[in-house]
Amino acid sequence: MQDVAFYRDAARELGDPVLELGCGTGRIAISLAQMGKRVTGLDLSERMLEHAARKRAALNKQERERVHLVQADMTQFALGEKFQLILIPFRPFQHLLEVRDQMACLDCVRKHLRPAGRLILDVFQTDAERIHDPVHMRESSLVEYRSHDGKQVRISERVAAFHRAEQRNDVEMIYAVEHPDGQKERLVFAWPLRYFFRYEVE
Repeated sequence: MQDVAFYRDAARELGDPVLELGCGTGRIAISLAQMGKRVTGLDLSERMLEHAARKRAALNKQERERVHLVQADMTQFALGEKFQLILIPFRPFQHLLEVRDQMACLDCVRKHLRPAGRLILDVFQTDAERIHDPVHMRESSLVEYRSHDGKQVRISERVAAFHRAEQRNDVEMIYAVEHPDGQKERLVFAWPLRYFFRYEVE
């Protein structure tokens, strides 16, 4: 995805160590390690971290030593280290549905930033009418690729339900997978996603 280059540029400019909250499968953390940055990836999901660990294992020795993976809640963590750059890429912050959890996360970030450190987080800008448009309930294709083991994968997303009062939508991420032997499967992952208006973030 195109955001990897953005975060690589940020790490190049601001330096390390880097902390990535909601690191998932290590998509960004691994890339930063490959460019020579020390990075800690934090995620609550054991399964995601297992994927990240497999990616780390495929790196060379120097790169592997730059990647530290931690299973923890992004609203309550204490790592005993301060970071030059903290990243919350691709919307994990929007999985925090309550204001108290959002503030708890930001408080943890503050405690882990160096004096001249920087936080970069990704949230999408909201248009109140557009975000509740029923057109979003139809599947929208995001990306299609062939995996290293020969699977053809198409990823799409849709909104399953709107909740205006709570400022959240129920979102589904759909993986349509065709295996090398022709077998097809459809995997659906669903979660609530909190959205913000610009005045809240500023």
